[in-house]
Amino acid sequence: MSKLNAFSYVFFFIAIINLVIVYFFEYILGSPNYFYTHFLEWTLIGIVLIPIIGVVLGLSGEKGNLRLMAIALNTLFFIAFAPLALWKLWITFYGW
Repeated sequence: MSKLNAFSYVFFFIAIINLVIVYFFEYILGSPNYFYTHFLEWTLIGIVLIPIIGVVLGLSGEKGNLRLMAIALNTLFFIAFAPLALWKLWITFYGW
């Protein structure tokens, strides 16, 4: 496995951790105001941008099945969760 493929997987897991953080604070802790005013924007931006960086790193890595898996995982994560994160960012910045 090349370093770029490994970093692609690392970025995928960082995106998953960001998603878990957002849902942990929203649903389990009842969305405290401190989280919304200081960290929500950055975690949502991470959910959107980190899979894109993972795909770029996967495309730059060595050819093989691990490269294809890294690209597929990051792409599926982006398609599944980025629209919701972008919607929440829109509401945060511009209001409902």
